[in-house]
Amino acid sequence: MKPHYLKLGIGALVGLFAISACKKDKDNKPGNPNHLISAIHLDGALLDSFTYNDKRQLTQLFHLDGHIQFEYDASGRCVCVKYYELGTTLTGKDTLVYSGRDFTIYTEDDDDPFELDNGRVYKVGNDGITLAGSKDTVVSSTDRKRLNYIETTYSGGNPLTNKTVDYLAIPTSGYVSSQTTTLTYRYDNKPNGLRWIFQHNPYAGYLLNHVIFPSPVFSGGKNNFTGFKYEDVTTSYTDVMDYVAVNTYDPASGFLAAQEIKAGNSVETTLTYHYRVVE
Repeated sequence: MKPHYLKLGIGALVGLFAISACKKDKDNKPGNPNHLISAIHLDGALLDSFTYNDKRQLTQLFHLDGHIQFEYDASGRCVCVKYYELGTTLTGKDTLVYSGRDFTIYTEDDDDPFELDNGRVYKVGNDGITLAGSKDTVVSSTDRKRLNYIETTYSGGNPLTNKTVDYLAIPTSGYVSSQTTTLTYRYDNKPNGLRWIFQHNPYAGYLLNHVIFPSPVFSGGKNNFTGFKYEDVTTSYTDVMDYVAVNTYDPASGFLAAQEIKAGNSVETTLTYHYRVVE
């Protein structure tokens, strides 16, 4: 089963790398960096840690509930993701099947069979995943209707908006639930230390933002966000907030070292980033 340990709302939630040392290759991916992200802390506590193989491919992502293991084919594409609880208990597995850059996820676990993870399609553009899921409404055998997708737009190599749409209707009871959450980002002009992962393993970036963490606050683009507008529209309320990120940078790598996320004058949370040197 995929980890779902952080169910915080956004309100509760809530580097300069030499250009010559990080050239882009012909597929618009960043060249081999001299520093790789090794850990992320949330308000001083370890949130995630990362390990790599000798090809700089992310192999394991450790989190509070256990860890995630990534496997690759000969061309460097992630083809299998395994989920482990604390220790070595395998709780789920995702298989990635590709069509060009796009891929479909087939999940093996014991979750609700009406969830849309099994056969979920991910559309991938030059800058990252553009659509997770389908904009078509799914109708079950009991006439339940479900619509669930995440759409990301990009500008200048950075995610501009991230919109999550979730709709469920159960005719037998008259129950209807609708929620659309949109984040609109602002950025600095500094290189992003997480971009390597998001570009070479888009699904790992997706898991980091939407499964391990409850909201997409980790930039997968060229730069680091300096703030975002949060809009949450449901069947019962509308919530709009603006957040500002105060960034400091690691002098060795030039990447983001700390990010203090504020709503007005109140500090909601602080994320700190740590890197390892690679030869």
